[in-house]
Amino acid sequence: MPLFNIHTFMALTVVLIFGLFLEGPSEIKFIVGLARSEGSSGLGRLISHPKTWPEIFRGAPIRSHAAAMLAMALIPASFLVWLVSDHFRAASVLQWHPGWAQDSPDLAAPFFRMGGTANFGSATTFGSLLQKTWNGVIAPFFQFWLPNFGLWVPLAMVLVGMVGWRIWKTGWRWGDRPPADVAFVLPAIVIFGIGYFFKTAPWEWDNLKLMVWGYFLILPFLWSDMVGRWAFPERAAICIALFGSGFVTLLGGLSAGHPGFGLIERARLDRAGDAMRPLPIEARFAAYPTFNCPVLLQGRKAVAGYPGHLWTEGFNYDEVNNRLTALMNGAANWREAAQGLGVRYIFWGQDEKTNYQNSTRPWEATAFLVASGDWGAIYDLAQPAPQH
Repeated sequence: MPLFNIHTFMALTVVLIFGLFLEGPSEIKFIVGLARSEGSSGLGRLISHPKTWPEIFRGAPIRSHAAAMLAMALIPASFLVWLVSDHFRAASVLQWHPGWAQDSPDLAAPFFRMGGTANFGSATTFGSLLQKTWNGVIAPFFQFWLPNFGLWVPLAMVLVGMVGWRIWKTGWRWGDRPPADVAFVLPAIVIFGIGYFFKTAPWEWDNLKLMVWGYFLILPFLWSDMVGRWAFPERAAICIALFGSGFVTLLGGLSAGHPGFGLIERARLDRAGDAMRPLPIEARFAAYPTFNCPVLLQGRKAVAGYPGHLWTEGFNYDEVNNRLTALMNGAANWREAAQGLGVRYIFWGQDEKTNYQNSTRPWEATAFLVASGDWGAIYDLAQPAPQH
């Protein structure tokens, strides 16, 4: 998960932490009781017979599953985090930013805002304060949560209230065996809190990749504790209200992308690959950093790679990106920038022409042209251009 989707990894970690600590320390009681009844021989028998280890977690079934999952995932997850974080030297991907996704103009519906002197009598002190409160606190809630989560928001609030009421009514305390809804609704709330108060990606909508797991965790208990107990007409109406807009959006997106969404022209990628194949595999290219760069899709080294993934893994790429931009624009120190970045080849294709339109391209006169075509061109900075 750390390699493929860091947000899913974070959500699963939150659930595992709750699974480990919601139940009481029954393992300590078991071991202490065994030591008292059988002494050191009992502890020795427990250590030497792994088949008896599940007995330790007999009073904590949730923690037994969480501990097993953690034990199996610890080594591969640690290795993958080490792999993508420059051997644990990358910075944290978390930044304190309350309302990061909620304040996004792309994810909000501004028609909830109020403005002008006619609203709340804003010409008066009280009206101005009321309008600021609405626009600054209340409106952002409706702008983000209702358009993106719809009826699920009030239903989830009712469910959280019911869980809280059940905790108070049954007298459940930490250490007791928790009901299933408590064990999963509480981490869902924490996941939503992390997604709301922390920035976890360069783009606001990426925070929804984390929040959606809180959404999924709550859905089963929304059904079992509330919706599933209603009569069929009410259940059908609620399900349509909850998921109808999602189906319409999905079908609309599929229709708009028919017969698909373009990534790159296969012929252009193949021709670029043919030109790169004879070149040293360890050589680094300078190209415009984007997700569908032909250099990256051919498995070659490129400066910066894809900035969106670099930020998500905790890398501060601003300095490298500035030097890459200076190189690709043909600045006076472009050769020093290339040497500092370890660049041997410059790839100049469609994205480079679009994003570095003011480039002087000095390498065209000084570097050896390896190959060129309608897909672009590759220049070797280690070989001078032939003299004519």
